[in-house]
This record gives sequence, C-alpha cells and structure tokens, in this order.
Amino acid sequence: MQRLLLWTLLLASGYTYAQKNPLTVGKPFPYSEKFVISYPESRVRSIEDFRGKYLLLVLFGSECIQNFKYLPGLDSLSKKHKDHLTVLHIGRKDHKIEDMYRKYQRYFNLELEVAFDSMSFQKIRVYFLPTYVWIGEDGLIRGVSDPSELTSDNMSTFLSGNPLPFGSVSIGLSDKTSSELCNKESDSDYLFRTKLGIWNSTIPYHFPRKLAFDSNHFHVSGVYLDGLYRYAYFGTGFWDYGDSLDGKAWLYPLLNGDSVFSSPKKYCFSASYTGTNPPDLRSVLKSNLEEYFGYKGEIVRRSMPYYSVTVVPDKKEEFRTKGEKKVWRNNHARIYLRNVPMDLLIERIAYYNYTGDNRLDIPFIDETGIDFNVDVSFDAILTVRNEFFAALRKIGIIVELKSRIMDVLILTPKESIAIR
Repeated sequence: MQRLLLWTLLLASGYTYAQKNPLTVGKPFPYSEKFVISYPESRVRSIEDFRGKYLLLVLFGSECIQNFKYLPGLDSLSKKHKDHLTVLHIGRKDHKIEDMYRKYQRYFNLELEVAFDSMSFQKIRVYFLPTYVWIGEDGLIRGVSDPSELTSDNMSTFLSGNPLPFGSVSIGLSDKTSSELCNKESDSDYLFRTKLGIWNSTIPYHFPRKLAFDSNHFHVSGVYLDGLYRYAYFGTGFWDYGDSLDGKAWLYPLLNGDSVFSSPKKYCFSASYTGTNPPDLRSVLKSNLEEYFGYKGEIVRRSMPYYSVTVVPDKKEEFRTKGEKKVWRNNHARIYLRNVPMDLLIERIAYYNYTGDNRLDIPFIDETGIDFNVDVSFDAILTVRNEFFAALRKIGIIVELKSRIMDVLILTPKESIAIR
C-alpha cells in the first residue's frame, strides 16, 4: 500500500549511503562527470557547465508521482526566469522513466532540460525523491530540500543571492538515524521525557505508522503539525485507501470548525521512558501540543465529502477477469491490471489523486458492488484528475462527489497563541 507522503519516503533498500557523497551547503555539487541531456535536445553536459546562472537541480525517479505532477509548474518557472535560472531534471535511469517522461513532455509541451542517468545516483547521497538542489551562480549549493520549499518567496530569495531559510546547514545529510540526531542526550537518569523540535534537512524522515512505543521509545521526524495532531487524536500519523480510518475520519484537522489548518514547518517529536510502566502516549502528545501551540482538539461527527466509485450496471460483467496471471502495472500514464481485486484499482485512483492539500484530498470509497477479480487497462495522464476520471468514465467506471458522516478533528485556539 502506498503511503501519503510518498515524496518524503526513504529510497528503496539496496542503496548504501556510507560511501556516497553528501549534498553539502556551501560546497559544489558532488558529481562532476558528464551526462547526456535528452530534452529538449540531445547534448553532453556536466553540472559545472551551468555555472554563471542559478540552477534548480531536481533529482527524481520513475516512482516520484509528485515530481510528475509538478512538471508543468516547473516548466512555467523555468520559462519565467529563463534569463537567470535553469531548471534541470536528472532522472534515475530505469526501464520505464524515459517513456513516462516522453508522454508527459508531449502532453504538456514541456521544454525542461532533462537527463536520465544511473551513475550519478550511485555517487550522490540522497534520502528522498524528488530532491531539489539549489545551486548558486558560483556553482555552490545554497540549499537542499523537498518540493514543499519551492515557494515564490524562496525562489525570490534564491535569485537575489540571499541565504535560503532552509540553506543554513553546513554539513551534509548525516548517516545517523533521525532519532539519534533529535535526541543527542546520552543520560539515563530519567523516568520519562519528551522532546519537540523543528526538523531540518540534516535529519532523515521517519514516519512510524502508529503512535506507540517501540522498545521504550517513540520517534517521528519531518512531520507537519497536522500530522502530529493526527498522532495525538487518532493514534496514527496518516491513513489512505484501505485503512480502517479511510472514509470514516477526515484526514486533516480543521481550525475553528471550518477553515484550513496548516503550518509550513516540519517537526520532530520523541518520547522515551524507563521502567515497565509506559505512559499514555496520546495523552502526553495532546498535552504537549496544546501547551506549546495553544490549540485544543475535539473529534466531532460531521458531513464531509467523498468520491463514490461505481460501475455502470450493464458494464459490470465486462470487468470480470479472464483468469490470467495476476498483473499490477502502472507508470503515471497507463493502468494495466489483470486478475486483481477492484480495491487495487481504487487504491490507484486514490494514490494518483493525493495532493497534500486538505481542500482537495477527498477519500475514495468503493461502491461498485464488485466482489470478483477484475481486468482493467487504459491510457491517461494519471496525475491530471479530469483526464483520469474521463478515462475511467469511458470504460464504465464513474467517480462522483457525494457526502457522508465522518469523524473530524476540530482545533480551537485555547487563547490567542499563534503557531510557533
């Protein structure tokens, strides 16, 4: 099952960080070899060749749904600042990434500079994809981030030559675990303690599924404030299609009952205890959040939107599998499923329509009534919601917006304390 913060997950196993070169602020990009740029025209370049202009280097992979979603916006950004900025993508080369990009390039008429390379990813230490590397005119790294830092304010700061708010780190990403970096104390003279801190790019992401102690310790890092509130009030930091809370609880907290609750910062939270009696971790986290951020939470029942997935009645039997070998393939531009449960298709629909925006992320609920395995295949730019839904409609699958009663976390300011 794919998880919500996909672009923040650690890279797949098999990539060893210890002997790779870190992305270090204040130093050149740690890969000087030449590579072939395939778009918009073929040519051989190195990172050094871009010196003299600001460079936003995007490292991505074929599984980076967020990067494929952001391609049109990055293309517009590149054209807007073409005299001062180059946006260069380097994709981790595999058997499908070039074909996937070609489809997006044609659909959106992209003019981005894109290379596909495998050697660079064997030499550079990155913890998540896509990774944005902000490189100044002098060829030195000014910052390393995920896509959430690509704001108009940060871009203006970058192009004016001023320090980036996330670019003050002078050491590379550490090999130490995020827990070790957030909890440097070595003393053991305590019964119970918690630590709440602001995350930075030297700390790897860590997202445990449940709020629960593991060997007397709990730790989460790189989580937004709404995620901490989910841990505190629902006991889990996230859920998606197929989870027990999906369609039953609204994913995002609401401020004062109806407005968007958000904070641009990411946080680390740790708790540990000694002895044999673990404290109530949810109560502790609720108390910590209320004390520091000043918001009281309450779960209420409320009518909320959801996407109902149904099938045109006379099309239902057409989806019944022919009994072939089970196959599950998609590449951001095509769905190909054979002899799999209907749930798997709806999980793909939900996955491609996750945005990270609580005004747009609405749960998908299976109301097809199909209890047999299905065969489904079609082509579409899956990150474009309207096209995805239109392609489903052509084969007899209807996605409609409806409403149902769900649990909703309402946050109310205890006093006039602003988010810190």
